[in-house]
Parts: sequence; C-alpha cells; structure tokens
Amino acid sequence: MRAGVPMLGWALYAEQNINQLAIEEELKVGLALRKREDGSMSAAELEKAVTELMNSERGEAIRERVTVVKKKLLEAFSDDGPSRGALARLADAIRRGGLQ
Repeated sequence: MRAGVPMLGWALYAEQNINQLAIEEELKVGLALRKREDGSMSAAELEKAVTELMNSERGEAIRERVTVVKKKLLEAFSDDGPSRGALARLADAIRRGGLQ
C-alpha cells in the first residue's frame, strides 16, 4: 500500500484468508484471487483479476483508493507524523523506567 500499488491476494494458509478479505473488502486496495480446490491458481483467473484491476470501474476505484491510502501512510510515517511520534513516546517511556 505504501508504494501505491493495488494488490492481488492469494491466500495459501493460516491468517492469509483474513488478510485477503481485509485487502479486498475492508481496505478496498486490491482483489482476492479465487484459487482452485487444490489451492493452485489458473492463468485464466490471474489474467481476469489483472484485467479487472487495469480496465474496470472497480479497478479504477481500487487504484484511486490505493493512492489515498499511500498518501495517508506517507504522512503517518513522516518525520513529524503520528506514527513516529507514538514510537518516540514509547521509547522515552521505556528509557525512563517503563510504562505506567
């Protein structure tokens, strides 16, 4: 997401199915690939997903959303962004002897 590139999710095991759902349905920054019963992926499915990302209204909406998310991530991780500030406060608390 930080690179501003839509994702194609191919869940193989463990928590990857949840991550794939988050990418497609919650964050709306990619598409979930539909695998075969044996877990493999067909070339046709991959082609269909890439074509959808590149040439459909849904793909355009995903690309626009990824651009927005990229901007927010870059702001959050900038030198004066909230993510770095929170990490600096945590490090200071640990140096002072722990968290209260």
